[in-house]
Amino acid sequence: MNKVAVITPTIGRPELKQTIQSVKNQTMPVTHYVIVDGKQFLDAADSILHKEKDVIKIEMPFNGGVKKFFGHPFYAAFPFLINEPYICFLDDDNWFEPEHIETMFKFLQKNNLDWCFSLRNLVTRDGSFLCEDDCLSLGYHPRFDNQICVDTNCFLLKTEVARNAGHAWYTTNGDQMFTQELLKNKTI
Repeated sequence: MNKVAVITPTIGRPELKQTIQSVKNQTMPVTHYVIVDGKQFLDAADSILHKEKDVIKIEMPFNGGVKKFFGHPFYAAFPFLINEPYICFLDDDNWFEPEHIETMFKFLQKNNLDWCFSLRNLVTRDGSFLCEDDCLSLGYHPRFDNQICVDTNCFLLKTEVARNAGHAWYTTNGDQMFTQELLKNKTI
């Protein structure tokens, strides 16, 4: 069994192909769960997933990301459905650098932490670098509107911690509330 699970809800966006490839390219082995968010998105997702042997595909019969919750219900629920002791979340239109998970995992292990996060870069759809995010996903530092937030795609945490804080995902600003829940409960 791999130590880290990556959870990706999808509606079959074309960027899913790059998302999957970025998980495959990780410098440590991970398990990638891709959740098709409703049968209406199955054809679009299958057009990308049909060749993917290293992905565990889960088909939902209905769309759980309605009301602007996007993949948040899956980020809340799937920590209860996996066996890997660590978890990352990755939206279907984002991707990781090859060493992303290994670097964070080593940091977490070395410092005996329950969770950690990275900062993020903003890029175009073709991967061209635009800028470092210095206004939204800043972790402990308040962003431009004085809120604390870590972007969904920047976490690595113990699955147990994700289970305990998972209820915070179920809101339209889930990553912000999830970050605040982790900080409120003084997980380190």
